Amino acid sequence: MHNPGRRRLIRNTAIIAPFLACMPSLALHAGSSRLRVAFIGTGSWGRQYLAQALQHRHLDVTGVCEHDNDALQAALDLFRQAGYTRPAVYREGPGAFESVLARADIDAVIIAAPWHQHYTIAKAALLAGKHVACGPVMGNTLEEHFDIVRTCKQSGRHYFTLEEDSYRRDLLAVSNMVSEGVFGELETLHAGARQVTAALPLPYPAYPGGAVAGMLDLPGGNRYTTIRAVTAEQECVINKPHPRSREHRLYFTKRPVRTAMLGTSRGQEVFLQSAAGQSEPLSTGFRIKGTGGSWMDVAGSVFINSKGSPQQTWEADTPYLSRFDHRRWYATQTPYRQLPDNRECSLALHHFVEILQKPAGDWLPVYTAATNSAIGLLAEQSAEQGGAVMTMPDFSA
Repeated sequence: MHNPGRRRLIRNTAIIAPFLACMPSLALHAGSSRLRVAFIGTGSWGRQYLAQALQHRHLDVTGVCEHDNDALQAALDLFRQAGYTRPAVYREGPGAFESVLARADIDAVIIAAPWHQHYTIAKAALLAGKHVACGPVMGNTLEEHFDIVRTCKQSGRHYFTLEEDSYRRDLLAVSNMVSEGVFGELETLHAGARQVTAALPLPYPAYPGGAVAGMLDLPGGNRYTTIRAVTAEQECVINKPHPRSREHRLYFTKRPVRTAMLGTSRGQEVFLQSAAGQSEPLSTGFRIKGTGGSWMDVAGSVFINSKGSPQQTWEADTPYLSRFDHRRWYATQTPYRQLPDNRECSLALHHFVEILQKPAGDWLPVYTAATNSAIGLLAEQSAEQGGAVMTMPDFSA
């Protein structure tokens, strides 16, 4: 539908974008070190991050945009529980986000709107001089992904994916083990979808793409080169209620699972689960294999070649995860007023704040965000073409 107001907003902000690009990464108001943020969307996922933001010492949540009354009231309850004054509320319809972006006293927006709206809102926010933190899906087409990358460079503003699955304590520890060379050179990596209950369906598979990118050293020069969709029977776990207690538990089984198979410029193979199941959510788990060892999260086991034992058996991973416990896991103890109840979300949010507090480097977070978002899009295209090999674009070029 034709929307002249939205077009005027994007046209006018595009005019000032070159001037914004010359400004520091974190455009804070004078005399304060607090980042002023607004939430666009306060559904269940958005409220997870809103609860953390209200406790963060470096954030000031000044506005919320939500047209659903139940979601809005639940968000306002979080403000009351945190002792916050009532924020500015925008609820006048699909274009309400434009009123948020027109405010000069907002430094960043957290987009928790439905995924198909991410591109439109994010681009307008970047052109309006706002940093963006968003869910895993950036856009509906490759051109939209490239457009967000270009707009970040043009505006001098950051785009960051809030992806709590990558901040699991075990994955942080294993990333330390990878960087220390415990597993030797990585050869294959499997990342399964989040093990959720059927009561919390997602429109797309959620896997720890950021953790995968870090372990593969994508910011350091490695990159995905190819992708194809593969459906094959493989071991996985399903999340279903116990027949007696009705509590959801994980069960090992074998099922046909669709996977996005990626190749890297360093010759590694990466398997990202691209279908999470509907009636029975399933996951292939997180597994890595290197020249010096392997690890499996669902089995809680590690295998190290260098130990020199003639038997060379798998062993419990707990001592290793404890030894290589990542300092980032404790990064929430200072910036938050109270210890967060959702550590993964709080770590993802604080990582976004950290990025805005330091000068931008050569590798922009939007490169990782665009790459991980495009995987699902290209996997769908490959599946539609019978598993054809697709070329992965280089968003950092």
